[in-house]
Amino acid sequence: MKKLALVLILFFVLVTTAAIAQGKIDVDPNTGPPPVAAREAKDTRLAQKITYEARRKPVAAVLADLKEMTGIVFRAGSHEKDWQVRELKINIFAKDIALSELMTSISHATRLSWERGGKEEQWTYRLYMDQKTLRMLKL
Repeated sequence: MKKLALVLILFFVLVTTAAIAQGKIDVDPNTGPPPVAAREAKDTRLAQKITYEARRKPVAAVLADLKEMTGIVFRAGSHEKDWQVRELKINIFAKDIALSELMTSISHATRLSWERGGKEEQWTYRLYMDQKTLRMLKL
């Protein structure tokens, strides 16, 4: 009887430990893949220095501001009705950093991904929610 109780307690401890460890985050959110420009053919426009500040501003509005400042076309969401991305409010305080670094910081902070499209030297960039992140939100 004591052995059975000991085995049950040990089993409970192992299951609990495994459940806690599963939700553990052991990755620094400030590191990750290289900036967008470094992963693909270089877009020299992303090297321009940006100073920008936004408080609780929707992603779609932030990207519209960046488009106006840089002349680069930015889009939010996988389509025009993608409210989960377009209406996500973010804070940005950036002073004199490369646009590519700002884009990387935005994607890390929001857990969104960048996609580049269009023609060379006229590339456009879309910030969207990948399927893995979307599934996590639905849990």
